[in-house]
Amino acid sequence: YYAWLQFAFVMGTLVSTYVLMRKDEVVHSLRAIVFCWLYSGVILLAISKQPTFWGLLALVFFWGVVVGVSASLGRAFMQAKAKPAFKGRAMSIYQLALFGCAPLGALITGHLVDHLGMLPTLSWAGYISFGVFAFCLLLSPVWKQEEAPVEKLDNG
Repeated sequence: YYAWLQFAFVMGTLVSTYVLMRKDEVVHSLRAIVFCWLYSGVILLAISKQPTFWGLLALVFFWGVVVGVSASLGRAFMQAKAKPAFKGRAMSIYQLALFGCAPLGALITGHLVDHLGMLPTLSWAGYISFGVFAFCLLLSPVWKQEEAPVEKLDNG
């Protein structure tokens, strides 16, 4: 059961990463990242409604797609916008924040699941994702600034 869930999630991240690799540029990458919060919220709330096994696999696949888009665009944006002398430092801080917070999030989520249960925790996580999306939509300068497209990074 868990292997299928992990497989669906990883396949989603691989599909989104592959599609993004094939694109020459992504316009409004910051806005796309913000919309990933909205999509994550929808997916988390849908999972909290106890879909069938196949529905759950589809939702987890799409969650993997959203995470793949968010992570790939976040890294690409950081690499494109950091000054060459600071790229390594900027990426190391980005990765530390991205993956370094995972144990803390797992600890908090574990306590919430223990006290509230799995489904209410998923619902709350969905609502929090909506809140982050709304905050970014209403108060973030992302919507007010012009953003140059993030071009495909040259690996050569």
